[in-house]
Amino acid sequence: MARFDYLAPYATFTTVQEMDEVVEKHIHKHYYNLTPSDKAILYKMASHALDYPGACHLKAQTIAAALSISVRTVFRTLKRLEEFQIIQRIQTKKMNGIKGANIFSILPYHDTSILAHQEEAETPSESKAEIETIKQEPSLSSNPKHQYDKHTYPMLNTSIRNRIFHYLASTTGNTSETKRFADVVYKQLKPLLKWEIYQSRKQQLEDISFTAFKETIQQTKKQFIRNPFGYMYQKLDRKFNRFIVDVMEFYLEEARRSDA
Repeated sequence: MARFDYLAPYATFTTVQEMDEVVEKHIHKHYYNLTPSDKAILYKMASHALDYPGACHLKAQTIAAALSISVRTVFRTLKRLEEFQIIQRIQTKKMNGIKGANIFSILPYHDTSILAHQEEAETPSESKAEIETIKQEPSLSSNPKHQYDKHTYPMLNTSIRNRIFHYLASTTGNTSETKRFADVVYKQLKPLLKWEIYQSRKQQLEDISFTAFKETIQQTKKQFIRNPFGYMYQKLDRKFNRFIVDVMEFYLEEARRSDA
C-alpha cells in the first residue's frame, strides 16, 4: 500500500482543480463569517489534500506551526468549518484502539438557495427531519484512482498573480493584498519585457519576482515593515539589476568566444 492510500475512501473530488474551485465557492459563500485564519487554515488543509483530492491527514499542531497561530485557534476554526459544512472530521483509531489523528474531508459545495427553491416547487415526499438528514450527508467519492496533474496547491495556473494570491492565502491569510503586490511586479516587468532579449526569459523573471515577494512576506514576519510594497519594489529592483548584468555578461562572454 502506498503511503497515502488509506485516504482513498475519504476523497471527495475527482481532480485537484475541482477541489480548488469548491474551496473558492465555500469561501465566497461564507466570506463574512470566516476569519482570515479560517480561510488560511482551509487553504492549508487543501494543500495537503492532493494525492486523493479533498482528503488530508493533519495535526492541529502542524497547522498552527505552519501558519504561526495558536493550536486553540486551529481547533476553533475546525469547529467552525464543520458547522458551515465545509469540512468533515473523521476520527481514526490506532491498532490498540486508542484514538488517532483526524482525517479531514473537504465537502462538496451545495447551493442551498437553489435547493430550497426546488423543494418549494416540488411536492414534498419526505418529512422535514428526513430532508435535514439528507442535506447533512457528505458526498464521498468511492473511486480510489484519481487522474489529475500533481502540483503545489492551489495553482490553478502559473500566473504570477495566482502564485501571489495562494501564497498569501496559505501564510498570512490576507489575500486582499494580492493586487497591490502583483502591481509591483507588473510595474517592474513591463519595461523589461519590451525588449526581445528578455521576452524569452519571462518565466525566469516571474520566478525572480515571486522569490522577492516571498522574501518580503517572510521579512514582515520578523520585523515591522511600514510599507511592504515599497520594500518589495526596492528588493525586486536590485534583483532585476543583477539579472540584467548577468545577461549582459553572458552575451559578452559569447562574443569573446566567437572572436577567439
